[in-house]
Amino acid sequence: MGCNNAARPIPGLFATTATTRKLVMHTDEYEISIAREINHCRQVVGKITEALQQRRQQYQMELDEARVARTDGRLQIKDKELGLWQEDLEALPQWEQRLKEYEEALATMRISASSF
Repeated sequence: MGCNNAARPIPGLFATTATTRKLVMHTDEYEISIAREINHCRQVVGKITEALQQRRQQYQMELDEARVARTDGRLQIKDKELGLWQEDLEALPQWEQRLKEYEEALATMRISASSF
């Protein structure tokens, strides 16, 4: 009977191990998802940055200057193009912020996972 008592698991000991394993598994899944979001954000930031650089090179000026030049009759540019330029200028910091937040979340998650 003494052997049976020694062989019994301590309540909560194995549950903690199983819980830890479960958290690590979920962390891996979350890391994969967040890494995917980071990749997507980087692609979008890259495309927007490239589009803005192309417009600056094409028109040899910034958006505000392009608006003034158009009003003065020195630049022919469609309303749609000006609108897209404006949208990209507004979207870039939003996407950069989103990217930063995902990167911070991933770093925090990795720190938390390493403490198990």
